[in-house]
Amino acid sequence: MSDLRYTRTGFCTKCGACCKDLTIKIAYRIPGDVAQYLKARGLEIEWGAKFTVLHIKDYPCPHLNNDNSCSLYNTESMPRVCFASPCKKWNLHKDCNYKIEVEKR
Repeated sequence: MSDLRYTRTGFCTKCGACCKDLTIKIAYRIPGDVAQYLKARGLEIEWGAKFTVLHIKDYPCPHLNNDNSCSLYNTESMPRVCFASPCKKWNLHKDCNYKIEVEKR
């Protein structure tokens, strides 16, 4: 199995798009019956070889302000994932200015 390298280009336009939906990567594949349950409740689900990605639309971060700024930006309380987001194609919003290139090593 080859390693993948993700390279992000572009810049943040502070549109807030990556903070308005919730994307969660789970380190294992969830069973089909659980997936059906979650899909019936409006979640979008993607599967990788060894992981599951859940997308919850219109579930904004509680720290996103009305002007799309973050109340935790550049503070010690800002979650680590926010510094790198978006970092993979699975968490790149369709209207985002960033582009993610995938390279096999």
